[in-house]
Amino acid sequence: MFNFLDSKFNLEKDFVISQVEEGTISNCISEQLYQSVVEMQSQDAFTSIDDLKAEIDLAFIENLGNEAQLLEDIKHVVTLLECIASRSFNDFVAPDAIVLSDSSVISKLYNLVDSSRINNRFCDRFDADSILVKLKNKPRKLWGKLLFEGTNTILFSDNGVGKTQLSMIVADGIARGFDSILGLEVEASPMSRIVLYYDFEMTEDMLLKRFGFSEPSDATGISSEKIREKLPHFIRIDNYSLYNELLEFGYDVDVLDNSSKIDQVLAHIDKYVEHNSSYNIVTVIDNITSLSTKTEDNGAAQSLMNKFNELKQKHGSRITNLILAHTPKVSYEQPLRKEHLKGAKSLSDFADEVIGLKQSSQGEDIFYLKQLKGRVDGIEYDEDNVLVFNRFETDSGVLSLDIKGTDNEFSHIRTEEARKAEIELANADLYEKVGEAFNVSFKVLEDFPSNIGIDERSEFIFNASEVSTILFQDSAEDFSSRLISKVMTSLGVVYKTSKIDGNKTKKGYLLERLTQSA
Repeated sequence: MFNFLDSKFNLEKDFVISQVEEGTISNCISEQLYQSVVEMQSQDAFTSIDDLKAEIDLAFIENLGNEAQLLEDIKHVVTLLECIASRSFNDFVAPDAIVLSDSSVISKLYNLVDSSRINNRFCDRFDADSILVKLKNKPRKLWGKLLFEGTNTILFSDNGVGKTQLSMIVADGIARGFDSILGLEVEASPMSRIVLYYDFEMTEDMLLKRFGFSEPSDATGISSEKIREKLPHFIRIDNYSLYNELLEFGYDVDVLDNSSKIDQVLAHIDKYVEHNSSYNIVTVIDNITSLSTKTEDNGAAQSLMNKFNELKQKHGSRITNLILAHTPKVSYEQPLRKEHLKGAKSLSDFADEVIGLKQSSQGEDIFYLKQLKGRVDGIEYDEDNVLVFNRFETDSGVLSLDIKGTDNEFSHIRTEEARKAEIELANADLYEKVGEAFNVSFKVLEDFPSNIGIDERSEFIFNASEVSTILFQDSAEDFSSRLISKVMTSLGVVYKTSKIDGNKTKKGYLLERLTQSA
């Protein structure tokens, strides 16, 4: 026993003898090994080093008189302590003597090793304090409940709807350190934020035009401070700057020339995070088809999203990716769905958040946003609560956006139900105006005269479009011909076809004012 303890811990024989006499053999074992046990998360067998030493000493005293058993037990205790200290649980093969030991302290130590052998179970990784730390440091809002730190978010829409415009406003607001963007909260962070906008579609001239610099006169006599105020504060990365910055990061030319665009972008983000350790990095990728032409293939789409997820898992909340994508032309009559995201299903399956934009049927400068996936904090803007935007031109000629509020998606799409609802919403004032106009302004004909030519037909009303034009030509109100048609029908004004000018093939609609009983 003396030889064993001396060889393990370089102890003097006199010291070992003194500890044996006092029944404190545990003092012959390194304190660092004890500390490794006590620091194990989620173990309550030994709450302190003193507890562990007391059990070892108790087992030693109980075995006094059996020197062979004493030596074996001490060897087993040290073996288990060394395994715990090295955290080599999966490589440890316990001899039968340890597994079958009657010693309480050996059984407890072996149970700690054995329970940790199961690939560090999730339940073993946390206690109350560590869970509280996680909850207090949950993902911070970068744009309300639509964009969170440490996530991969997809924003998609049809061409021309406004995803680039919206993403630039959000990116610029985050870069400027705003506490809200378009009325949605941006939570403060102890680390400053850098925003990288990967722009693979526009040129610098196009971007300048977007922000009010399209003519020489726009930049004449304007101060540098004013220019900085008007232009976005994010860092723009295009194909040229991406390549050159990767060279500056130390990448080999041949490696870059033979790497894909997605690998170049991910490498650039990765290095940017590493070289800016005191910042959180937010990226906007405009757009996903610039990274891969194979997103229609489910395997390729999954591979692409896996690469973004690997980057997220490596850097945690320090990296946030907003990825822009397209959708095929979506009919006005269809509500937005995840399936409208152009590409394979894996794009939405492997994203944390998915947001769709769609043109509203209420006007060319109105579109709405709908959340289709919300992994972090659920979905706030669903079909009953879409976020409605209005596009407008500022005094300096720059297109911008504001939020009109929230609405149901039903009000912004053209379905049969929507058409019926629109008629039902036509107010009594409109009905009264149409009815009065018919009573006062138009001659009701019993029959259509065959000698009336096409050029003379303005005296009569042939279709709903003409009714709308003639009835409201002096009115500030703009009612659609479809709505006029529905209202006329509800008033008892019905259509019947008649030929114009005898046997000519052109047809119009002769309106006859009939009573409901006719």
